[in-house]
Amino acid sequence: MNDIELSIALLYKKKGTSSLSEKDFVFAASIDYRWLTPKGAQKLLDVGLESNLLKSDDGMISPTFDYKSSDIPAEFKPTLDMIRAKAIPKGILFQIADKISKGSDRSTQDVIAIINKKQEALDIDIEVAALIVANSMNIDISDILPDVDKEIKARYS
Repeated sequence: MNDIELSIALLYKKKGTSSLSEKDFVFAASIDYRWLTPKGAQKLLDVGLESNLLKSDDGMISPTFDYKSSDIPAEFKPTLDMIRAKAIPKGILFQIADKISKGSDRSTQDVIAIINKKQEALDIDIEVAALIVANSMNIDISDILPDVDKEIKARYS
């Protein structure tokens, strides 16, 4: 389990809940537990969503892994350096989500939630779900299509 997973697991275990609003997530990691600044806590949330360790559903954020059975060292405390070290570069999914967000009146996190729902409903690759959402919102993502093609082909090769 990496530091981001441990951080998320610790937060949800301490809060004793399986879902939090974005505001409560950031507040808990920054104000309640004093692990991070509010910006650092937002970064933890963003990295969790980008790496699919967290999902957003109707404004509620929940882990996508079994955080309850996580074995967290007693001395573990999330830090901004940990989060920066584990931040992943924005992949194809987030390039599409950013374009949808910029072309609509929705936040990137709302767009990711919509994409996640579409993926679950159709049981398809997340990138394909993102393309469907972009198309349904009349967002031109044709410049990203070759990269999506490569990503999916690499996954199934």
